[in-house]
Amino acid sequence: MWDSNQIESIFKKIDSYRDSMIELQKNLTAIPAIGPSNKGQGEAKKAAFLKDFLQKIGLTVEEYNASD
Repeated sequence: MWDSNQIESIFKKIDSYRDSMIELQKNLTAIPAIGPSNKGQGEAKKAAFLKDFLQKIGLTVEEYNASD
């Protein structure tokens, strides 16, 4: 089981990502994602941004394209 020092260490690590996650959310929110049925271009730009972000932090991304 986890002791209080381990839990505190985990919380501190999570908290260390706070500013990065706020910036990520701001960037994602700034990219329009309106479906073609509503005269938008869909979510491709937002998905490409997120894919690039995840790859830059070292994650492997699998892409599954879907129709709009």
